[in-house]
Amino acid sequence: FDPRDAVKLAQHIADGKDLVGGTYVTKSETPQITARLFDGQSVKFKADAKLVKIKYLSGGFMMASRKVIEGVASRMKRCNSKESMSFYPLFMPFMKRVPKGVFHSEYEYVTEDYSFSDRATEAGFDVWLDPSIRLIHAGERYFVLEDIFEKSTRDAMPEIEVKKP
Repeated sequence: FDPRDAVKLAQHIADGKDLVGGTYVTKSETPQITARLFDGQSVKFKADAKLVKIKYLSGGFMMASRKVIEGVASRMKRCNSKESMSFYPLFMPFMKRVPKGVFHSEYEYVTEDYSFSDRATEAGFDVWLDPSIRLIHAGERYFVLEDIFEKSTRDAMPEIEVKKP
């Protein structure tokens, strides 16, 4: 990542945002952004993009205000409280009931990447994506946003729109 992007996140927090970050692309045959959008939401990734309120950020490039961390921790049990290394499991995965109609529901597995965002939202905080930030996900090769669209224009930052159905 570009260190100036970390400074951007810190400025967003200083400006009063609760939880903010950038997104990157999954390392898979069918790449997708790691941030979770609301149903029907679209995001334009471009250099002058404004912050967008979203459902979940992945944990790879996020920053939270102290009040978010304290707010989430206050709703949790402390682990290993009798030991010198006690902690709050802020990123612990869990199952979440998702209503599907009047009489049915399903369960979603909320991974460690999204669990903190979910807990922050449940505690009353907003989750923000900065779509002006471009991140590379390193693996057997570099995975970038353009991989979603099978483009290779990586020199300039094109405007790219991602929409959740």
